Amino acid sequence: MTYRYPGALLAALCYDLFILLGAFLPPLHSAYSPNIIDLAGSLVDTPVAAVLTAFVATLLASYTRTKRRNQASIRLLNAVRGVGETIVRVANDRQQLLQRSAKQICEGGRFERLVVVTVVHSAEEEQDKHELPDIETCIEVEEETTDMFLPPRSNEPLEQVLHTGECLQTFDLKQETSVKSYGIARLYQHFFTKDGRLQMVLGTESIRQRPFDKRQREFLNIVGTQLSIAIENIRLTEQTIQLAATAERGRIAREIHDGMAQLIYMLSLNAETCSAQAQRIAEASEEDAELLNPLAVHLERQVKIAKQALWETRNYMFSLKPLMSGTATLPQMLTNQIREFETVSNLSIQLNIEGTADLTVGDKRKVRRQAQVGATIFRIVQEALTNAYKHAQASAINVSLHYHTDGIAVTISDNGRGLSSQDTSFMPEQRIYSGRGISGMRERATELGGTLDVTVLPTGGVQVRAWLPDGE
Repeated sequence: MTYRYPGALLAALCYDLFILLGAFLPPLHSAYSPNIIDLAGSLVDTPVAAVLTAFVATLLASYTRTKRRNQASIRLLNAVRGVGETIVRVANDRQQLLQRSAKQICEGGRFERLVVVTVVHSAEEEQDKHELPDIETCIEVEEETTDMFLPPRSNEPLEQVLHTGECLQTFDLKQETSVKSYGIARLYQHFFTKDGRLQMVLGTESIRQRPFDKRQREFLNIVGTQLSIAIENIRLTEQTIQLAATAERGRIAREIHDGMAQLIYMLSLNAETCSAQAQRIAEASEEDAELLNPLAVHLERQVKIAKQALWETRNYMFSLKPLMSGTATLPQMLTNQIREFETVSNLSIQLNIEGTADLTVGDKRKVRRQAQVGATIFRIVQEALTNAYKHAQASAINVSLHYHTDGIAVTISDNGRGLSSQDTSFMPEQRIYSGRGISGMRERATELGGTLDVTVLPTGGVQVRAWLPDGE
């Protein structure tokens, strides 16, 4: 039953040899004499019975294999359907999508370990061929399906796929187990975007008697393609939302500039004209001075309110403008920012730059880090300038940018009224002299591993100093 046809034929042959041995060498003191009928029956009936038994065993084995194959196909189809339903339900959450899908793929394929890795590429087209892509997300799911446990995952197979951009399939014998036929089967499948860049890697590991076959490879290819398309759609959606938000911010800024800002500016000019006219009439006639002085006071107040409204409007336009893009450096960004703010506030702002930036080429992580630091410094300076003008009542502001070997420091100091008595004992989470306060600037610096300090100057002004490291 176990060895089927080979075992049946061998058993029949041994039995026939035993029959022939008994026929030619009969036992001593035996009254039985063999005849041709008994001998022929023994030589024929036993092989026929063995062959029939082997045939039944083969049919049972074939049925069992077919049933297992059908069950595996149904399980894989259910897993593919489950991944598709997950993509539909959580199409907007990349992390949750990958986490749920990884669990379903691991269960559907009977894998003991599944790794889902998504990668990102820098904006530069020329990249170092020996440099690995940046890993954006790495999700690892483990399912123990046997009594033998997998060793800790090694990064070598993943790094090889990321480096070469080719699929990897290996089978290593598990020497520490008593069953030498078992080994660790690995299959790392890669997926590309439509422009030929590596986007995602699916890696599976299991303890098996043989390597992964075509069925597992096709299963990974199907579900991986589904996930790849979903991730690409999420990325395109995020880009569309970002572009739409940037365009909307620009549209609002233009509408404010062409509409509300112009009207407020005309109102400010008319108020100034009326105030100057009232002053001249009051100075020319002492009799009308008593009547016009209260009017002049109200007109002067109206001028201040109009100028404040104009500044608020221009400040909103200034805040709505996106960061400079392209190849602009941080000093260029700050110079342009200060020029615009001088126009808005009529303040005298001085910019001092010490040292030079370390322009990195080829190192994608370094380039991305520099962009993040530049954007954070831009926003911190923007908030500090607004605070100094609007709340500290400063008339002069100094901005200093200092490049260190291990980071960048920016200092914004003013000659305003400083901190009030209730603000001198501030805590990091408290608000200082701004509507949003120092907490927003400190959060921006802390997110990149930096620090932000606020101190009162001996002259009465306030100094805001932020330091951001270059490395992550």
